[in-house]
Order: sequence, then C-alpha cells, then structure tokens
Amino acid sequence: MRFTGHTWPEQLVATDVLMKNYEVPKYPTAYVMHPTYYTVMTPLAEPKLGETSLWRFTIAQQPGDTRSAEELAHPDHLRSLPRPLEYEIIQASLYRIHQRLATTLRRGRCLLAGDAAHVNNPYGGLSLNTGILDASALADALEMILNEGRSEELLNIYSQERSKVFQKFVDPTNTYNKLRLHATDPETAAEEDWYFKALNSKDPAVAQEMAAPYFDTWPTDMRKLAAKRGL
Repeated sequence: MRFTGHTWPEQLVATDVLMKNYEVPKYPTAYVMHPTYYTVMTPLAEPKLGETSLWRFTIAQQPGDTRSAEELAHPDHLRSLPRPLEYEIIQASLYRIHQRLATTLRRGRCLLAGDAAHVNNPYGGLSLNTGILDASALADALEMILNEGRSEELLNIYSQERSKVFQKFVDPTNTYNKLRLHATDPETAAEEDWYFKALNSKDPAVAQEMAAPYFDTWPTDMRKLAAKRGL
C-alpha cells in the first residue's frame, strides 16, 4: 500500500493570537490572497466588538525556506510578516500540507478512512468533512454486512467509491481552493475566476449548479450502490 500524490513546497504556520476586535465580520472565517503569505483566519472564540479574543492565523511560508521549524515559528519571524493589526502571539506551530491518497482503503479486514486514507490542504473544509463522509459510508457498509448478512464485497465497493470521490471531487476542488489564494491576481479574480463569479451571481440556478457536487458527488450512498449491484 502506498500513499500516492504530492507534498506542497511551502509550509504553513498555525498561529494562535489574541487580537482586539475593531469590527465583527458577518462571516468570521476569511481568506487572505497573497503570492507568498496567503492566509486563513478564523476565530477560536466568539469575537465581540471592542473586546480581545483568540484567533488562528494560518500563514503560508516562502517555498524552499530552509530555516528550522523553531525559526519559522519564532515570534520575531512571525512579526516580520505582513499583518494588519497588533496582536499577542499565544503559540505557533509549523506543518506541511499534502495531496495524497492511499492506493486502497481496504486490505483484508483492515479499512481506512479520514486522514489515514487521504490527506489534503486545509482550504475549503474538505479534510475533516471528507473523513466524516468516509465514516458514514463505511458504517452503512458494516451494518449491512454484520446485521443483514450482506456480501463483504461491499467493503471493496467502499474502498473504490471513496477513492473515486477523492480523485474526482476532493483533490481537484481542494487544490484550486489553495491556488486561488496565491496564484490569482486579487485585483481581477472577481471578473476572471468562475468561482468568484458564481459567488457573486444572483441567479439561483448558478448557486444550485455550484452546490450540486457537494450533495451528489461528495457523499457515498452505500445502500443505493448495494441495490444497484444486487448485493
């Protein structure tokens, strides 16, 4: 069994900071586009106007930077990065991001789901949620086998279908979520990128088309597949 795919060249620093809330955005989680130091910021506690609260800033680093994890996560380095406001650093940790998938999610009676089966970058919420959908599909397969006497072939179908979901939907969608943050001109993105144009559209049909894969492709209906294959 191999973990196929690739590792992105840049590392990310997850930084927990205390910061005063000069305003409370309608949608607190936000992405910052930048060719190098692209960032996702999200509250770790409910932000209240005028009060100080805990936030997480996950900041990309320069690809090929050979400094140690201690140096890249050091407050002196973090304070040298572009920042809009004053803040107090509580903790910081460095990690790498990957786009990888196990060559099979089943080996005998051993079954993989979540991060054991696949890993991807954190942009767009497709990692933990994909793992939850893996677990849902696997639970249905095991229930049919253990409680209803169905064929163990359902475990192979689970492996094949969840691998296909990663390759067909999660990996490409997730990859372009990341690339939009650092390989897109923020001045023209709203006019040139289909994703931003769709977000700005007021046509319900556009929203439905955009959302459809999250309902039709991302989850796996094991009972429907079992019926289709006569299992």
